[in-house]
Amino acid sequence: MDIYVKIKGITDAGGNSSEGVKVSLGEGACIRDLLKALEESFGEKFTELVYAEGSRELKKNRRFLLNGRDIVFLDGMETSLRDGDRFAVITQMSGGQKIRVNVFCLET
Repeated sequence: MDIYVKIKGITDAGGNSSEGVKVSLGEGACIRDLLKALEESFGEKFTELVYAEGSRELKKNRRFLLNGRDIVFLDGMETSLRDGDRFAVITQMSGGQKIRVNVFCLET
């Protein structure tokens, strides 16, 4: 079965299409199998992007989406895959300018 994968900075490097890459896996594969195949294809750069340092746990500041749904709300790493699924890794961003707000409450 073919899974279509998009990971900013990984699958779009080296002239790959903005559509990402196609990964072929055997029937009955799950997210864990897909991540292993991606690690074999993209090496250390992928490992550093996805896994917490020194562990096989997924980084907390990343969202792992299967067909637009976070795998946290599915079966996590054991989520089953089907032919044609779309998988993406999104980096959460935060920050910006701090704004101070003063609130006054007047009693009447």
